[in-house]
Amino acid sequence: LLGKAADKTTIQFIPDVAFVLDAENPDNTVIKQLEQVKARGPVIVGFNISGLLYNDVEAKRKFGLKSDYQQLVSEIIKLFMAHQNTIVVLIPHVFAQTGYIESDPDACRKVYQLLADKYPNEIILTEDTLNHKQVKYLISRCDFFLGSRMHSCIAALSQSVPAIGLAYSGKFIGVFDSVAV
Repeated sequence: LLGKAADKTTIQFIPDVAFVLDAENPDNTVIKQLEQVKARGPVIVGFNISGLLYNDVEAKRKFGLKSDYQQLVSEIIKLFMAHQNTIVVLIPHVFAQTGYIESDPDACRKVYQLLADKYPNEIILTEDTLNHKQVKYLISRCDFFLGSRMHSCIAALSQSVPAIGLAYSGKFIGVFDSVAV
């Protein structure tokens, strides 16, 4: 596959090309807000909420989930909010059309509307539509990341952000196993 370059190239196993994708600063509202928050010194937790799992009432049955995803998301955020000086940034990864079941922004918006009043100024909603490089940059600004989309976790891991995957697919195991820790 590499042709003549194979003799001059160090070959390295990369389970997904997203690991080598460059991050790109979108220089938008959420980045500016996040940079101001970071300057105050809190722990920034990025949380990718999957529209596929959150918006589909049949997700638990379809994907064999052990718990109700909507309830799990709320409980995880409450757990983070129990720690002082912590900010949670809701980060969509799949920017499907509004109203479409796969829409991560729709799911993030629902979670924000549900919890923002209870935790004022402690939850940040990503309102802008970002491309894959910009999402990776946003994730890189976090101190810790929790993701339900495998590629959102790859974005974190490839930017040296500690990450946990809320896996609903066996694909997550191979990706996490491939990362040297």
